[in-house]
Amino acid sequence: FVVPAPKGCNLNCSFCIVRARDEAPAGAGALSVGDYIRFLDAMAAKQQIGIMSLQGYEPLLPESWAYSEALLKRSSELGIVTALVTNGTHLVDRVVDLVRLDVAGVTVSLDASVPELHDLSRGTPGAFAKTVSGLKEAAASSLRQRIIVASVLQPRRAHYLRGVPALLASLGIEQWVITPVLR
Repeated sequence: FVVPAPKGCNLNCSFCIVRARDEAPAGAGALSVGDYIRFLDAMAAKQQIGIMSLQGYEPLLPESWAYSEALLKRSSELGIVTALVTNGTHLVDRVVDLVRLDVAGVTVSLDASVPELHDLSRGTPGAFAKTVSGLKEAAASSLRQRIIVASVLQPRRAHYLRGVPALLASLGIEQWVITPVLR
C-alpha cells in the first residue's frame, strides 16, 4: 500500500517513483482508513496474502500514521506478515509502535554515509541526522534483526555509498540493499 500524506512526503528526492506516479493523492477523493481496511479484508477473503508492505510517500509521517497503524494491525489480525519502507526521518518516534505491531521488516532509506551527501540526495537538510537517530533507536530494540537499509545508487554518485557499510556496522545493522536508478 502507498499511504496518503496530505502534505506529501517530508523529503524532496529527485528520483522518487511514488511522486513521479502521483500516487495516493491528498485532498478530495483520497481514500479513508476504512476504505483501505475494507480493501485489505476483501483481498484476504479472496486469496492468501503472503505479505503486506507499506511505502511512500512516507508511512511514518504523523498525518499518515493512522493509515499505517490500522493497516499493520489489521494485517496482523488476518495473519498476514507486515513490512514497511520508510525514509527514516520519523522512525525514532515509531520504534515502540512498530515493535508492538510486530512488523516483520523495516526498510530504511539511507543514500550516503555523511550528512551533506544524503541530505543532497534527499533534497532536505537534516534528513541524515533524523534517519540515523531512527536507525540507532531501531537497532537498540527488538527490530534490530528486521532492519534493512536501502540505498539508491545514482548515476555518477557511487562515491556516496562508499562509507555506508562501515556506518551500518557501527550501528549493528547487517542488511543492506542497493537499488540503481535507471533512466
